[in-house]
Amino acid sequence: MEMRQTLHDYVIEKFDNAVFYPATVLIKIKDYAKLTNRAPKLGDFVPCGDDGNVLIEPSSDGKGFQDLGEWKDAVKKYAKAYNQVIFEGDWMVIGERNHYTVFIDERFVIEFLPDGNISANGKFVTRIEDLPKEITFKEGVV
Repeated sequence: MEMRQTLHDYVIEKFDNAVFYPATVLIKIKDYAKLTNRAPKLGDFVPCGDDGNVLIEPSSDGKGFQDLGEWKDAVKKYAKAYNQVIFEGDWMVIGERNHYTVFIDERFVIEFLPDGNISANGKFVTRIEDLPKEITFKEGVV
């Protein structure tokens, strides 16, 4: 007996074999399914560097940098990371290296634990789809 497919697998299979469906709609469905099926990462909530650590927004006056070139590089890196954030809200973050906690008010607390697990309001999550539904995507993400 064949097992029932998950919605994710079904949508991707139908897209790959589509003949009569509008391609733009199917592409959006496939992209959404892939996005919601992947694990959340810290950079989805707050700007992070390539190393996965949280970036601090550079000051507009260049203070704290040795020269203009270093400041411009930091601004460019931060802007790129900021544009990769997918969730709405002014998320606060505490922690360092491999254990971060991000939160908004007291409603949502997301923990990125040292062992690689992710906890949302005390429940382990493995996919974006498992996050509380009230956590919304920024405009233009989906």
